[in-house]
Amino acid sequence: MNLDELLIDILKKNSDSLLDKDKISMDGNFLIKKVAFDFYKVDNDPYSGLWTAEESDDGKTYLVRASDPSFDRKEAGDWLAISDYDSKNITLSYKSIPIVRLSGDEYGFSRDNIFEFKDAILEKVSSDGRFLNEIISDQPESKVSAIYQSFPELNSDRG
Repeated sequence: MNLDELLIDILKKNSDSLLDKDKISMDGNFLIKKVAFDFYKVDNDPYSGLWTAEESDDGKTYLVRASDPSFDRKEAGDWLAISDYDSKNITLSYKSIPIVRLSGDEYGFSRDNIFEFKDAILEKVSSDGRFLNEIISDQPESKVSAIYQSFPELNSDRG
């Protein structure tokens, strides 16, 4: 571990923000809601992620993040939608190659409904060639050309 990683780790441990926490005490001052089996949601978690309960060696129960909060990914076939750290943008990729970045400001999604938006966008690009053509054609011409050269099957869906 280098010095920068050590300093970041110390700052995160001393921070009160859930942005910086991957483990919190269950007896802390957080509103906790059990959602399924051993999964919980913590009020004011900016990532809206799931947490799991774990016993520690000191006999206390802690909630530990169930996933990496830096991004969230949703897959459908060859398509992948990944939200950024702040849940303000989604990168839509085809066969692991980024195709387009969708902004919450432009498309009207927020942190509260980003998961539903990802489901909808993945369904739409998988089933609606006209919509797919529209979002691809919004890219610079050189990128559009590169996308269709790399993935001719996307070009055949146009219309």
